[in-house]
Amino acid sequence: MGFYVRAALIGGIIFSFLVYLFLFSAPRSFPQQLLLPVHSGETGYEIASALKASDAIRSQLVFRALLRLSGSSSHVIAGTYYFPHPQNVFTIVWRLQTANFGVEPIKVTIPEGNDVARMSAILEQALPTFDSGTFLTIAKPQEGYLFPDTYFLYPGQSMSDIVKAMRDNFTAHIQDTVVQQTLTASGRSQTDLVIMASLLEKEAPDTANRQIISGILWKRLSLGMPLQVDAVFPFITGKPIDAILQSDYKIDSPYNTYLYKGLPRGPITNPGLDAIIAAATPTTTPYLYYLSDKKGVFHYSKTFNEQLANQRKYLK
Repeated sequence: MGFYVRAALIGGIIFSFLVYLFLFSAPRSFPQQLLLPVHSGETGYEIASALKASDAIRSQLVFRALLRLSGSSSHVIAGTYYFPHPQNVFTIVWRLQTANFGVEPIKVTIPEGNDVARMSAILEQALPTFDSGTFLTIAKPQEGYLFPDTYFLYPGQSMSDIVKAMRDNFTAHIQDTVVQQTLTASGRSQTDLVIMASLLEKEAPDTANRQIISGILWKRLSLGMPLQVDAVFPFITGKPIDAILQSDYKIDSPYNTYLYKGLPRGPITNPGLDAIIAAATPTTTPYLYYLSDKKGVFHYSKTFNEQLANQRKYLK
């Protein structure tokens, strides 16, 4: 082999390596544990823009060209793709073409009636890369509007995406035609209904009692009485209900329904749809007081003296 042939071969190898290095290899800034959501109908241009914005590819043009050559530019398979470490553009295109998502979603169930702090604890236990501090910062202002449900989440999924999924789920349930008609017919604002529902979620476990208590609490508001709902104190203090002390009832908080009349400043839990409907459809009764005995059975009374008698009878 002549000198010029060898030189050309070496030059070709070097050129090919440089082309790969600067156009096809994974960027040094490729993020660890990258999640790439690909939505149905999303174009190659949109996917390329998302990858470039995440520092996962060097060239949008090269990525789109490889998509076209692979024949998948118009039918990339939708889903969430997980990249635990940097991968070159050939591998990324291949995975999009073959629906190689890289990880199975993790099933997380958020029960009804949990506040944001408890939600955070549940998510932190289920997701290996969960950032509790960031989640609380984003989610706390949306207390009451993060719908309790079963979610399928991914390791590395951003806190904002998780909160958005919960808020969007709330909106979807509330905007249901029948639900919206029920809430509108109540004549009360959505804000007031959600706050009331957050109380009902903690006060009673079933629809019938929630509706009776809903009627009692709305009646107290109309009479200018303080609500005097004990369920606010775990939210105020961070302690379980059975650890609440008599001194806690004197804590100066806008959520203290003993010190301040009216609804609390905001929701104390993230209520489910049943509690929201109960807030909007109170049962009219002659009662003004209620309590739950040690077996969870509710007892209602018309007067404070009757309530004291029930306390002596069922709580001693």
